[in-house]
Amino acid sequence: MTRAVGTTRVMNFVSNVVALAMFIIGGNVPWSAGLVMAAGQIIGARAGSSLAIKRGAGFIRPFFLTMVFLTIVRLIYVTLWFELLSAKPCSVKKERLMLHKKEELLSVLTDIGIAYTNHEHPAVFTVEEAAQHQSGIAGAHSKNLFFKDKKKNLFLVVTLADKPIKIKEVAKKIGGNNMSFGKPDLLMEVLGMIPGAVTPFAAINIQGS
Repeated sequence: MTRAVGTTRVMNFVSNVVALAMFIIGGNVPWSAGLVMAAGQIIGARAGSSLAIKRGAGFIRPFFLTMVFLTIVRLIYVTLWFELLSAKPCSVKKERLMLHKKEELLSVLTDIGIAYTNHEHPAVFTVEEAAQHQSGIAGAHSKNLFFKDKKKNLFLVVTLADKPIKIKEVAKKIGGNNMSFGKPDLLMEVLGMIPGAVTPFAAINIQGS
């Protein structure tokens, strides 16, 4: 049991170091939350190891299986919730709201004399998915990223679709402080959009704009 606990600690440490390195490379490390989580993990690992050695496999096995089951249930719940919120409007009310906003936008463009061609496509979540709907559309293609920083400032970043993004570098350029992607409910509240359908034209939905 002692050997198994020691091996587990080494594996956890290595996986955490690799994960941290990947987040640092990506330029998106929420240090304040990370340090709190690291402290909690150290305390939890120490307490768990002592409990495992004292109680033995008879106690640890059912406890481990229970935690795995609860984790799976939570992942399924979060995944289904995100898909319902992102891939489809959560209600007829939201669907009508977005349609109304779209018609308002097109009306504004017409009123101010801006010529346009409207292309419809389903919500897309990656550049690769977007590319499947760009056939025959001339010009540069973009991606639109909705961010929130720890001071609750909001940012909508528009850049070329094939341009790599490092959140930390973008934050420095636009004055963000520890930025991360904004949650779907905040995106809907502020811009009236769902993930996969973000556009700078959604600024027309901002209250007071």
